[in-house]
Amino acid sequence: MSVKPLMHWAIYKNVTLRITRRQPEEVEGFLNTPEGRVPFRYRIQERRIFLPDQVIAINPWGWERSQDAREPDKGDGGDNADDTTPDEETRHDPS
Repeated sequence: MSVKPLMHWAIYKNVTLRITRRQPEEVEGFLNTPEGRVPFRYRIQERRIFLPDQVIAINPWGWERSQDAREPDKGDGGDNADDTTPDEETRHDPS
């Protein structure tokens, strides 16, 4: 497997990478951002970027597929398909 998706992701994000350790299944290093250096791990097979505050899944072309925040309780933690509130549902009730 290749780190090419990771490199494409970095280009899209306009950051540079410094790889400090490379193994067949994972690389580690730093992202050089305008805010400073940010450590990362990238699992090559899974195409997941592990940052201090989030995990980013990318596709083979480096586009983000999902972000899983690793922060304490930011709501229900699930992906709600139905965003209507009970008030919105009853508002259309003809009775």
